[in-house]
Amino acid sequence: QQSAGRKESRKARQARRLRIHILLWPRPLLRVLVGMSLIKSDVIREAAEAAGVKQLREDVATSLAADAEYRLREIVQDALNFKRHSRRRKLTTADINNALRVRNVEPLYGLSFSDPIVYDQKTASDGSSVTVMEDKELEFDDILSAPLPKAPLEVTFRAHWLAIEGVQPLIPENPLPEGMDVASAGKKRKTAEGGESASGKDPMVQDVLSQELQLYYEKVTTAVLQGSPHILSAALDSLRSDPGLQSLLPYFTQFITDEVTRSLKDLTVLNALVSMTAALLTNPQLHVEPRLHQLMPAVMTCMVGKKLCKSSLEPHWSLRDSAAG
Repeated sequence: QQSAGRKESRKARQARRLRIHILLWPRPLLRVLVGMSLIKSDVIREAAEAAGVKQLREDVATSLAADAEYRLREIVQDALNFKRHSRRRKLTTADINNALRVRNVEPLYGLSFSDPIVYDQKTASDGSSVTVMEDKELEFDDILSAPLPKAPLEVTFRAHWLAIEGVQPLIPENPLPEGMDVASAGKKRKTAEGGESASGKDPMVQDVLSQELQLYYEKVTTAVLQGSPHILSAALDSLRSDPGLQSLLPYFTQFITDEVTRSLKDLTVLNALVSMTAALLTNPQLHVEPRLHQLMPAVMTCMVGKKLCKSSLEPHWSLRDSAAG
């Protein structure tokens, strides 16, 4: 008798814990889980008949109904989690669609309207009460004349520059600078798309260079055009490692572009210009990306140009290999 009493008390404690656990569930979930089964086997048989399966066994229909109800409860639980994390008290169709996306199921289209869904009680043929959604009567002409809804778009990401060398680009994604209205910003954006700023000059080009930088620029350009191999090698070594050349980068790129066009049949100068471009690109202290659109035509010319030397016997293939590398 004592062992039987201990077993009964243990069962009572387990039942009490189960009741407490169920009471902690959300109320919408309790409305779904408590009571009779949501999906009956008759519904499964009707769906099977609509799909072309005429004779469906009772055990198969019961198993499919239980599995469909289990999947439905999973979706409802995920939708309630989305509602809870959104700090809302009302479950919406967006929560259901998010729950379907989490489980790699295509969302339901056409049910994202904000109007409340109205339910009504109807009496079935067997006398039982059935809850149905009230349908509005729509005119066919109104449906044909109504505009088509916009297709839902997936969330996408696009990268853009917030600032380049401390200068904020005038693009629609960035905020307007202080003291600038929308009209003037639109004009400046159109001018910037053409390759220049509104004032006609590049904002990344420094107006006044120091005497040291001007002297450095002259020495390097002279070494590239007329210098001996020893002086050219020293200039290229400096371009590869010097950290203070950012303000000279626009001038170097313009120099390379002009000299490639001017020296199309001088193989020695073209080789020196390609080596200069490679030295600038390998300098880890330089930010060359904003100038790549100016360097690429010169490099492509040295790589696929039709005539790069005076005679076809000259080693122009080494120049093409250097430009391609």
